[in-house]
Amino acid sequence: MRLIVSEDERAAGALTATSLSSVLHGLNDRGFAILENAVPLEAIEPVHSAYMDSCALGKRLKSPPLSMPFVDHRLIANPLIVQVLRAAMGDKIAWGLYYIHAVPPRSGHEAPPHRDGNPLFPELPFALPISGLSVDIPLDDFTEENGATRLWPGTHALVDIPPSDIRNLDERSRPMASVRMTMSVGSLCLRDMRLWHGSMPNGTDETRAMISLGYTRVFPHAHERLPLPTEHKKHWPQETRSVLKTGFVK
Repeated sequence: MRLIVSEDERAAGALTATSLSSVLHGLNDRGFAILENAVPLEAIEPVHSAYMDSCALGKRLKSPPLSMPFVDHRLIANPLIVQVLRAAMGDKIAWGLYYIHAVPPRSGHEAPPHRDGNPLFPELPFALPISGLSVDIPLDDFTEENGATRLWPGTHALVDIPPSDIRNLDERSRPMASVRMTMSVGSLCLRDMRLWHGSMPNGTDETRAMISLGYTRVFPHAHERLPLPTEHKKHWPQETRSVLKTGFVK
C-alpha cells in the first residue's frame, strides 16, 4: 500500500480520515504501508551527513547516539507516525528500538526472510491484532539497484504450526510473491513487526542507509520484574530459568 501525503496533511501533521483508513487497511491486509512526502528533508539530511561522516572515520553507527540530529522530533515523534500508531495500537505506545541499517557499495547478499517481532502467543492457531510497528525512514532513495528491502505481503498474519516452524521461514517463503520496498528520501514505511522481510545486495557505488524505529503497544505488567541477583537463581532448574524472568540488578 502506497500513499502520497498531501502538502496540507503534512502541514497539519495529520492524515485525513480517508488517508488514515487506507493506511490502516494496508497494515491489516498486507502488513505494511508506505507514506511518501511524510518526512521533511531538513530532518533527514543532517542524519545522513552525520552517518556518512562516521563511516568515513571507520565507524558504522548501527545504534546511533540518542542526541541530535538523530533524535529530531520530526523523525522519532513524527506526527503522522504517531497518528497511525495510536489508530493501530491505542494510546499507550513505547518507543524501544533505533537502528541505522546500511549496505555499503557493491556489497551485501540476498538475506532469508525474518521478522522483527514474533507472535505474542505462538501457540495460537490464528494471528492477533497488531502490537508492534517498525518504521523505516530511508536516508537515500531506495531502489531495486541499491538493495531496497524485500517484503512478503500478508505474512504478518501467518502463524507457525508447529511453533518450531519459525525456523523455516526461508523454505516457506519460496513459493510466495514478494515486493521491494522502493521509496524516495522523504518517505517512510510502516511495517507490522511480524511481516517477513529481508535485506538485498547493493549493486551501486553509493551506500544505501535507512533509519529503523520500533514501537510497541504497552501491555499491563509487561515491565514489572523484581530484581534478583544471579546467585539466588543458581539452584533453579534450567527450564525454570528459561521461563521465569526477573529484573536486572545494577
